[in-house]
Amino acid sequence: MRGRPGRAGDERGSGTMLLLAATIVALMLAAALAVATGYRIPQARARAAADAVALSGAIAVRAGGDACAAAQRAASVNAVRLLDCSMAGDSVDHVVSVRVAVAVRAPFAGLPREIVATAHAGRLETASAPP
Repeated sequence: MRGRPGRAGDERGSGTMLLLAATIVALMLAAALAVATGYRIPQARARAAADAVALSGAIAVRAGGDACAAAQRAASVNAVRLLDCSMAGDSVDHVVSVRVAVAVRAPFAGLPREIVATAHAGRLETASAPP
C-alpha cells in the first residue's frame, strides 16, 4: 500500500538537513573545546612556572642572594617572561612576589595572546605583605 502522493515529497531531504545541523553543532562544540584547551594548558603552565620562579627568588634570599636575579634566571629556565618581581621583609622573614607571562601557542582572535600568573613565596611575619 502506498501513501498519498503529495505527502512523500514534503519530508524528502529533512534527514539530510537534520544531519547537517547536528554536524554543524558538533563542529562548533569541538572548536569551543579546542579554544578552551588551548588556553587551559598555558594557564596551568603559567601557574606552575610562577610558583617555581617565586620559590627560586625566596631560596636565593635565604642564601643571601638577590631574589629578582634568581627569579629572572628561573623564568628563563622555565621559558616564561618575568613581568614583575618584588620582595618584602628581610633575609629571615620575607615574601617574594612575581608575575610571569606565558605565550599562547595558537591565540584565538579577540582573546589574549599570553596568560599572566602571580605567585608569592617565603615567610613573612614582621613586615607587611606585598599587594
